[in-house]
Amino acid sequence: MTFPLLIALTSLPCLLVGAPSHALTLQSDLIQLEPWTISTTNAQGQEKLIGALPDLLDEFERRSGYKVNRRITPYARVEAELEGGLIDFSIMAWGQARARYANRGTDFGPLDFGVVFARGTTAQSYEDLYRLPLCTPRGLKVDPRYDVDATMQKDLSVDYTTCVKKVVAGHGSVGVAGSVGTIDAIIDKLNVRKSFGGRFLFRVTTLSVSWSQRAPNNPEEARVNAIFKGMVEDGTYERITHKWFGKHLSYFPRATSPSTKPARKPASR
Repeated sequence: MTFPLLIALTSLPCLLVGAPSHALTLQSDLIQLEPWTISTTNAQGQEKLIGALPDLLDEFERRSGYKVNRRITPYARVEAELEGGLIDFSIMAWGQARARYANRGTDFGPLDFGVVFARGTTAQSYEDLYRLPLCTPRGLKVDPRYDVDATMQKDLSVDYTTCVKKVVAGHGSVGVAGSVGTIDAIIDKLNVRKSFGGRFLFRVTTLSVSWSQRAPNNPEEARVNAIFKGMVEDGTYERITHKWFGKHLSYFPRATSPSTKPARKPASR
């Protein structure tokens, strides 16, 4: 009777290799953009976060033994809290400007950033966009060139859902700028595909772990990234994003982004 118990006890150290020596709580902001993070209410009237990012963190907690204290946060404030070291990490589209205050960790997969146009609207070059009012989530890092271009007609709104509804209603904007896969998911959720047509590519980046260089739990950075890497390699990330988006998040051919060309203002407006 004691032999199976002895085997179990001698195997236990192997099961705990790489596990944290104590229950550690990490701090993470989740971007306030559907379907990445959605705030709902449970039966007890308490806030419950659902979406692709909560699902990723649920699996991360299961594998790691860590607890992740998560907050749904507007995109612009996530950047500020990473820079200030108020959180350990966030999972979001990587932008090189963030390298000043955050380390790029595990890459989950490619993300296309560009514009999804209202049906009948097109653009062949960056310069063509100057004549088009484009709805853009406030604080979102869309593209290094576009983000600082004060000449571009940007209709800043709270999120992608609001932008899609504005385009459908014909309230000024004739396209939505940002993550093409995310925009497409919202278009399908709202069942307004017939109102949209072509698209324009700014850049291809990745969904990545952004780890604050001033993170409260900096010694855990390597292990956290290793666990997330395992979730990519075994297909967990693909399964979760397919659940929430219904398709791959990247559609364009892997080519140099049009926005890498030197910026030029139009001769006249």
